[in-house]
Amino acid sequence: MRRYTLFLAVLLAAYFLYAGRIEAQPNFTYLNSAYRSAAFLDDNSILIAGTRGVFSRSTDGGLTWKLEQSEFVSEVPCSMTFIDNERGWLVGSNSLMLSTDDGGATWRRGSVPVENLEICGIAMNSEGTGMCVGGSNILKTNNFGAEWEVVATLSPASAIQIEHLGGDGFVLCGGDSVWQTRDAGASWEQVPYDLASSKGGPSFVSMARAGDGNVYIGTRMPEPRYILHTSDAGVRWTKVATPADANRLAVHGDNVFLVANSAEMHYSTNGGTDWQESQLPHPRLSAAFENPGQGEIILRNNIALVVAGRNGIARSENAGRVVFTRSFKGGTNGTGHFESLNSGIIGGGGPEVYETIDGGATWFVMSRVSLFQLGKVHDMSFARNSGALAVNEGDFGLWPVDEKFWRSAARTGSEEKIDFQAVDRSIHGAVMAVGPIIPSTRGWGYLRNSGPDELLRGPFNVGVVESDFRPQDVVHVSGETWLAVGYAAADVEPGDGGAMWARSDDFGDAWQEWGASALRPFNSVARLSDDEFVAVGDGGQIARSVDGGRSFAAVDSPVDAGEEIDLHGVDFMDVINGVAVGDGVILTTQNGGRSWERLADFPGQLFNKVQLFYDGSAVVFGPSIDVLHLQTDIVSSVEEEGEHSRSRGNVNITIHPNPAVETAHITVTGSTAFNGTAQLAVRDIRGARLLELSQAVDVSADGSAEMIFDIPTQGLAGGYYIVDVRLGAQRASAMLAVLRP
Repeated sequence: MRRYTLFLAVLLAAYFLYAGRIEAQPNFTYLNSAYRSAAFLDDNSILIAGTRGVFSRSTDGGLTWKLEQSEFVSEVPCSMTFIDNERGWLVGSNSLMLSTDDGGATWRRGSVPVENLEICGIAMNSEGTGMCVGGSNILKTNNFGAEWEVVATLSPASAIQIEHLGGDGFVLCGGDSVWQTRDAGASWEQVPYDLASSKGGPSFVSMARAGDGNVYIGTRMPEPRYILHTSDAGVRWTKVATPADANRLAVHGDNVFLVANSAEMHYSTNGGTDWQESQLPHPRLSAAFENPGQGEIILRNNIALVVAGRNGIARSENAGRVVFTRSFKGGTNGTGHFESLNSGIIGGGGPEVYETIDGGATWFVMSRVSLFQLGKVHDMSFARNSGALAVNEGDFGLWPVDEKFWRSAARTGSEEKIDFQAVDRSIHGAVMAVGPIIPSTRGWGYLRNSGPDELLRGPFNVGVVESDFRPQDVVHVSGETWLAVGYAAADVEPGDGGAMWARSDDFGDAWQEWGASALRPFNSVARLSDDEFVAVGDGGQIARSVDGGRSFAAVDSPVDAGEEIDLHGVDFMDVINGVAVGDGVILTTQNGGRSWERLADFPGQLFNKVQLFYDGSAVVFGPSIDVLHLQTDIVSSVEEEGEHSRSRGNVNITIHPNPAVETAHITVTGSTAFNGTAQLAVRDIRGARLLELSQAVDVSADGSAEMIFDIPTQGLAGGYYIVDVRLGAQRASAMLAVLRP
């Protein structure tokens, strides 16, 4: 796949698009939202609020997350509070005031009597009396936030947080002062403290409530450092020594957890009498805690959660003693690979590589070292039991699953430096990477491992081909056959020549090349079967091959020639359904690439790569976004029990039982004049062939045919698989579900 210069600021990191066909109106969820506030709804339910109206929800104590989005996308949330698992409030910039009575599933917008107010804290009691603060304003409600009024102003102090002390008591802090009320805001008094040191007094920057009357207030101050604590609803305040500034503070019972500058973390199990330092989470979290409002920590029972802007979520199962970090990616090079709907890796904006195991809801850095000197990764692949691999200019990176870090697998040398553009693998572990030689006038080269039995380990061999071909993508066909597509070099710039492609039937020992000046350069290719391929390229061009990649012919594209839109990525779920992406456009096909429709347009975005899954969802990568998840209706869902059938043309597939445990009986019926052999293949959701069977077609007198295949499923992992059947030019596919006892 060709590289494209990033000319837009990264505005979107990832968003989920729930759409049917092109007629549907897209809905977006921006995954690059900066997380600002978090709250426990109960012991296992957690809700996190971020910018752009994004919410992340966990129902298992923070292990997995689901993304949600409200319509309130322009304001920045600052504080969120719940009085039970249903009723809650969220406040923020531009006088944002939201309320929910269904656990955050839906939100209602309220109003406050001050415009353009930065509301930075809110607290509510169970009787409906609440306080919120912003700047020097203190606002009050007596009816669960339906109406608000300004009840006091602080001058010159500025409040940043407020908590409920119990009953009609509230306490707020900010700057060098702490104020409290015991009569729901009718009167206020400043809390006295004795925290001054020879180097200056404290700045009150955080607050946490352990229960009625039990509140801690965190400070930033010179040594010795202290926090304020009351256990009797503000009647008496005492100072508690701490080993570091309490930029963020969380408490639950006797457990106290604080985060200082640079993400230094400490915890106490006895209310702050003794402290221990916690394991430092990923350094990307550190900057988010230097200023108020850029992250939060929450604690309940022994679950501690650190929410830190775009950098992600850190979670501890032992009250903050050891924190496991899942960091959001800080950008992507428009490359990545999802091995399943939930597991994937991407190349970051720098040399780091990120992994997700929950479908992109959270990301974490795969290793603490750079991907050697790969820098801007051009393409990568992923094998569940073998690891991951990535390529770029002159290098090839490998991450075996039994090793901790990425390692450099091969270097091609200064005389034959290959600018690898693409890499692909077979289901048995054979690897092929291709790209032009630098300088590009010298031809092109490829890199492969020593054979299918070596999985991703190698050794790796480099080959050089002297020709005008400049490959941009490569795909495994079958056995030792590989197909690469690209363009014919004219001068040295891509796009100056016509389309070219090459095929090797002996694992790269020899390549046969073809070209067509009438076709514009190819950027990406997808395999439908051993004979059928679809390639996309410059000017919105789409071309098909039905002879194993030996020739390509253009098909009509929904991209007009005058739009100046290039297509950079294409993928097929089976022999029927495919998605192509390019400069701000997503296309779909449901007939093997013979005709295409425009699914959605994203003006200003660049899409370089797409992966399509059997349930119709796709993952899209691009340099001007991080990751885009989209949902289409190009495939029907599998039934949970009984039979599942799907037909295409005159061919019908019936699978029983479905889901299957030991054996799946697949019946293929239809009216056909085809005389020959029926081909059946079982593939995983990424299209890798796991099993192939054939059977002679016995056509009855009325022209109908019926074939029965028995598929052993004992050796398959639980999950979904694709069943493809081909009768000459006729074909059909269905989904097989496998259950493991």
